[in-house]
Amino acid sequence: MQKRICTISGKAFTVSDLEEQFCLAHQLPLPDISPTERLRQIGGFLSSIFLYTSRCAYTGKSILTFVPPHKNLPVYDIDIWMSDVWEALDFGQAYDFSRPFFDQFGDLLKKVPWPSLECVRSTMENSDYTNGVMNVKDCYLSFGIIDSRDVLFSRTVIGSKDIMDSVYVTNSELCFGCIQVNNCYNVSYSQDCSNCSDSAFLFDCRNCKHCFGSSNLSNKEYYFRNTPCTPAEYQEKISKINLGSYKVVMEEKQKFAVLQKKALVKYIQGKSNEDSDGNYLEHTKNCHNCSFVSDAENSEWCVQMVHNTRNAFVCDGFGHNGENLYYSAAVGDNAYNLKFCYDCYSNVRDLEYCIFVGFGSMDCFGCIGLKRKQYCILNKQYTKDEYFALLAKIKEHMRSTGEYGQFFPPALSPMDYNRSEAQVFFPESHVAAEKLGYTWKEDQVEPFTQTYSIPDDIQDVQDDILEAVLKCEVTGKKYKIIKQELAAYRKMGVPIPTVSPIARLEKIQSSLTVKEAKSQPCSVCHQPILTVYDTEEYRIVCESCYQQATQ
Repeated sequence: MQKRICTISGKAFTVSDLEEQFCLAHQLPLPDISPTERLRQIGGFLSSIFLYTSRCAYTGKSILTFVPPHKNLPVYDIDIWMSDVWEALDFGQAYDFSRPFFDQFGDLLKKVPWPSLECVRSTMENSDYTNGVMNVKDCYLSFGIIDSRDVLFSRTVIGSKDIMDSVYVTNSELCFGCIQVNNCYNVSYSQDCSNCSDSAFLFDCRNCKHCFGSSNLSNKEYYFRNTPCTPAEYQEKISKINLGSYKVVMEEKQKFAVLQKKALVKYIQGKSNEDSDGNYLEHTKNCHNCSFVSDAENSEWCVQMVHNTRNAFVCDGFGHNGENLYYSAAVGDNAYNLKFCYDCYSNVRDLEYCIFVGFGSMDCFGCIGLKRKQYCILNKQYTKDEYFALLAKIKEHMRSTGEYGQFFPPALSPMDYNRSEAQVFFPESHVAAEKLGYTWKEDQVEPFTQTYSIPDDIQDVQDDILEAVLKCEVTGKKYKIIKQELAAYRKMGVPIPTVSPIARLEKIQSSLTVKEAKSQPCSVCHQPILTVYDTEEYRIVCESCYQQATQ
């Protein structure tokens, strides 16, 4: 292991033996930026939960896009972008050794069209206001949704139905206000739960039915505030709590926050992990400082990588048969040997410094928007011999300028920091983000007084609310309730929110910060454990103590 000082934060960090071996094998310079700052950099390129109205640069028609219009980047409607009516090689440019690489790449970035959305539109039904989705129906203002239907105001939902205001939900139905739930039915306001049903305000519960306001339960039924009841007693207690009332829900949320502080928290959320640390891991081996990762091996500092990921370092999304991935974002789907790339996927290999290059492309450097191409540099086609000869000279030039081994600088990011994935995992203030070189965008809020009075109880809400203009309590912005949304509130028996959908989703996903695993003492036996949790804030316990307490 090598100790280094981060050139951005000024803090000390360690280059692990595994990463050092990878860099040596791939002729990469050892990093001079800490892993967390590198994750921040690639996250700064990733769209979060925002969509904009713009115009297709090809047809002139109005489109919905994840690319902020004020960034002045050419954007094509996704169907146009995926078609053969245009050719990315038409924007090719020769490499200029008198200029830094990133300056030249920035010129290309402003010319080559970006796709309006990251989705497979042919698999979408009545789900226009979404991004990062596939095989969805009747979804609205949701992001990262796969094989699901009737999902509203949520992100990262897989194989589920009737989900609202939730993040990281898999194989579940009728869930509202949930974080990290799996195989759940009719569960609301709960976190870190699996195989639960007909319950609310649960924390860290498994295989539970008819439970309320409880934590650390396993294989339980009819528990009210962590106390066992008969079915009749439980029904009597629960009948006195009207979760259709906004006032009651707010009171219960306060009680739930206290419950979470008192509950035991296992040092790592996950299962079937071998020699791995981080959080929310499943079926991993030799993975360190990883979060929201499953089925991965020999990887470090990765976020949201799934389904057979091997030898990945400092990557944010998405895996799916990915190997030898380095310092990249949104790469996968049979991807091999990708370095410093963003949004490159689908049978790709041997790419460096590429954006939206995919669909069978290989051996490309510094390219944008290519499909099924090989031996290209800055979108200019070369023969095999020309490519490798020029590539060696370019890398030597980039080493002399200090660029090789660095990710694209913040100035080239298509996102504003506060609307990117970086703000989710590494939240910063406006001043701090701009000091790091990122842009920041706040919408102007026009003065507005809400005249419509929202009924406290969902049962008292009439259809006239669909015509009302409401004011978000957090942002002050206007928002409206749509017909599909109102039907869902009534179906789930939850009150009308007084905060706009995007502001609610921002609040929910704020719990998804990424932190380095550090040695802390177990709160019970005091043995050292590697955890991302702060033992001064939570009651963190080791595996043995957790099992003893929750069985």
